Amino acid sequence: MNIGIDELRVWKSVLTETEIRDWMSRKLNNEHPQFDSLAAYFRFDENTGTSTEDLAGGNNATFVNTPVWTKSGAELGDEVAFTFGETSVSDTLTI
Repeated sequence: MNIGIDELRVWKSVLTETEIRDWMSRKLNNEHPQFDSLAAYFRFDENTGTSTEDLAGGNNATFVNTPVWTKSGAELGDEVAFTFGETSVSDTLTI
């Protein structure tokens, strides 16, 4: 079974639902209201090798098994607006 992870953010504090929704497809920067509580941030942009860099503070990670690097189709932009329906989510991305 293959599992894909595009990006991983670990926080020292609990984020509100609004913070998660507002930032789930945005590029992370210091404008995030909880930026100071960011414990680890892995973008997995290396595209080669068996380790990944922690952009939040040096907790770099080494994979136990050799990863299969693939190009992500996830869109990350500077601003993302979501419309939340009862059974679906649609978004508008500004890069």
